[in-house]
Amino acid sequence: MTYEDVSLIPLTTISSKRIFLSGEGTFFTKQVIIESIAPTMLLLHLSIKKEDTPMCIATMQKRRSIRKFVKKPVEGEKIDILIEAALRSPSSRGFNPWEFIVVSEPGLLEKLSKAKPGGSEFLQNAPLGIVVCGNPEKSDTWTEDTSIASMSFLLAAESIGLGGCWIQIRDRRHSDTKTSEAYIRELLRIPEKIRIESIIALGYADEKIPPRTQEELHYEKVYFNLYGATYSLYD
Repeated sequence: MTYEDVSLIPLTTISSKRIFLSGEGTFFTKQVIIESIAPTMLLLHLSIKKEDTPMCIATMQKRRSIRKFVKKPVEGEKIDILIEAALRSPSSRGFNPWEFIVVSEPGLLEKLSKAKPGGSEFLQNAPLGIVVCGNPEKSDTWTEDTSIASMSFLLAAESIGLGGCWIQIRDRRHSDTKTSEAYIRELLRIPEKIRIESIIALGYADEKIPPRTQEELHYEKVYFNLYGATYSLYD
């Protein structure tokens, strides 16, 4: 789909290869600049083509849960990106009740992999784990907010060439006498008032899992206006 437009806009708006058109709700690729009429303004004749898949959706399409990792550390600059992504996560009323513990020490990762009998063992082979905590005293929606932050880690990881997998901790047990939260709380010296939602295992993937096809998506669970009313794709 191609759109034609003639407009006067600041030069800085088109300094990058991609621009965002207000009201269109999607990204477009710039094609043509006609003439400069002032030092900081350009008269544009844009022939712009809508990109097939927005960046966010493309990342979500590729993301799969990765449990096998290459023995290679995650660079500090990439860890910084992951943390920034989580810190930018939305939270109810902006209370931001989450806290994060970045773990890269192999011995600690090996111990954390024993937080529950199953579903966490692969953490011992990951170069990085992020323990996602929440403070119930700051917000009654700490579980929702920490869940959103957990997903932010996973999407950001995919966008920078890393793989990852969510390890559920809240409401899980380490043993018959101890919860997974209690086990991790003792191991990492986490205060009693702080809850633990998840651990995100991260690293360079040592397995390839193909994206789910459109046909695999459960559109039968999506309704239109009323529960049970069939939703049909617009294309």
